[in-house]
Amino acid sequence: GKLIGGAMQNGSIQLWNSTGPFVRSSITNHTAHTPGQDTSCLCFAHDNTTLISRGGDDTLKLWDIRKFRSPVKVVNDLRNLFSVTDCVFSPDEKLIVTGTSIIKGQNETGNLQFYDKELNEVYKLPVSNSSVIRCLWHPKIHQIFVGCGDGSVKILFSDKNSQRGAKMFVAKHKRMKVESITSAGPRIVTPHALPLFKEEGSKSLKRKREKERKDPVSSHQPELPIAGKGAGGRIGAGGSSIGAYMRKIAAIEGSIDKDEDPREAILKYAKVASESPFWINPAYKSTQPKPVFQDGDSDEEDNETKDT
Repeated sequence: GKLIGGAMQNGSIQLWNSTGPFVRSSITNHTAHTPGQDTSCLCFAHDNTTLISRGGDDTLKLWDIRKFRSPVKVVNDLRNLFSVTDCVFSPDEKLIVTGTSIIKGQNETGNLQFYDKELNEVYKLPVSNSSVIRCLWHPKIHQIFVGCGDGSVKILFSDKNSQRGAKMFVAKHKRMKVESITSAGPRIVTPHALPLFKEEGSKSLKRKREKERKDPVSSHQPELPIAGKGAGGRIGAGGSSIGAYMRKIAAIEGSIDKDEDPREAILKYAKVASESPFWINPAYKSTQPKPVFQDGDSDEEDNETKDT
């Protein structure tokens, strides 16, 4: 909007331009409402020329900002006992809504008053047995929220025009409580009956848990390791533990002579490989060149020639 409005304790209404400065008001009416009474609400219309005010002097006034000396129309006898009683426009600004207050102890009803844009009464809706103070007309879901003096909140909606909101849970049915009926008949105790006909008595929770613990299915007991060779896709205990693996490595390392020359350890199998080849030599027997191995003393002779 282009204006900012404020109601004073002396009954005046003052308006300022939204662009400032805010030192002095641009438009003022010093006798808008009765001095000493709280003006509970001011509401502007979107046309920037219409203003409604709800006064503590039990009035609802319609103003034209262009002629702010006197109200366009006044509605009297609308009891207002609260300093926050609302007055609002409908979303299409064709209606004006406000609430009325009641005095405790009297057989009265707080009403929601509907007026047209010229403050002609359209409808009066009884809402609560207490005062109707706050009012909000939601522009999207088309529902009216009303706050009452007893702390309750009322939601008013239309079956045709309202959308979502309160209609979402009003249409739901209340869940029915399922009552379980159990018949407890007389219990016959037969301690000397045969095991086939003996009924199990009520056990304590501790005994029940001990029995479930012994059952591998109920207790979800993990499978025990297999002793010996594996079976059913499971690895046996002899080859699955870290201890077995370390023993295997220690046995392999113990069979190797660390002082033995690796070259000599390989060459001692050369005669066996040449006499009885098993893997590669039969495939390349006709094309394989004759292997020539270096003598063991050649490195020492080369070092001696370098020294000389």
